[in-house]
Amino acid sequence: MRSNSIWARGIVGYTARKSMGTVESRRKVIMKGKMSNAEYIATQQQLLLMASLIKELNLDGFLARIETAYALGPILDPTLYKKSAENVETVHRIAVAARNFQMEVKKVTEEEAVTRKVVREVNK
Repeated sequence: MRSNSIWARGIVGYTARKSMGTVESRRKVIMKGKMSNAEYIATQQQLLLMASLIKELNLDGFLARIETAYALGPILDPTLYKKSAENVETVHRIAVAARNFQMEVKKVTEEEAVTRKVVREVNK
């Protein structure tokens, strides 16, 4: 592949439509997020690793425990609750984001399974 190809310049998937502005303005937007091939591969591998780890977590149970802590903490130990409330809120937000990511990973996994099944049926 030539080094000045669209792929090497990091502008894959770019289309020059009138509604998207000029070719030059579109190129600037795409080039802003430029990364090397090594960075791309490392990012992809890390995303897949995170997906496999988060997919297995019991985040619904974890979030239920946090909700219980929110409800009972001020009653059972108000001092400890006040000290830990900020940290618990941070962990809660991260867990909610992880659950959303987990649901998307499960959806993608199910879609891939259906696609593989259809391909197998067609190839029989």
